[in-house]
Amino acid sequence: MTPLRAPFGTSVIVATAVALSGCAAPPGDPNHDASNPVATLHTSMGEIAIELYRAKVPETVDNFLSYARARFYEGTIFHRVIDDFVVQGGGVLQNGTEKPTQEPIPFEIDNDLTHVDGAVGMARTEDPDSATSQFYIADGKQHRLDDSNRLSTRKEHGYAVFARVVAGMDVVRAIAKVPTDSNDQPLRDVVLERVTVAGS
Repeated sequence: MTPLRAPFGTSVIVATAVALSGCAAPPGDPNHDASNPVATLHTSMGEIAIELYRAKVPETVDNFLSYARARFYEGTIFHRVIDDFVVQGGGVLQNGTEKPTQEPIPFEIDNDLTHVDGAVGMARTEDPDSATSQFYIADGKQHRLDDSNRLSTRKEHGYAVFARVVAGMDVVRAIAKVPTDSNDQPLRDVVLERVTVAGS
């Protein structure tokens, strides 16, 4: 099974700013840029703030922002949760149906952006150019999702990181520990209530 395949048999698989003054980049993050927009994921279990790496992967960031501004994420759930791996959401409603999305975006990867703890990446199928609205957050370092050949230009290598959590990793870890069924779907809904953006 592809690591970030959706459990619903679809073509899509698999991120008010929270006290922005307190949203400092994780220590030693070489990709931090004060001009980057910060998005806050307001969930039913708390708030998660993510720094969007616009200078590194502009098309992917703009895609996420377009969904956020359209209020697309409101009422979706984290439909795939694996402790010590990822929490995935951004396209499935509480009744289990997927929301219709915009056209997929081209695969955009920057090998400086790796799957460190709290990395946010685009979920996709085996087709690299299939990402739409769904994203995942890494619970712990997940470098097996990085480009497996960093000198290669072949698009099938790796998953596209576009952001990193700068506040609320405790919320991510709490979501990751929610009990799930055999398809990694939480037994109780964890709802993404809305996404707000600062600095975009």
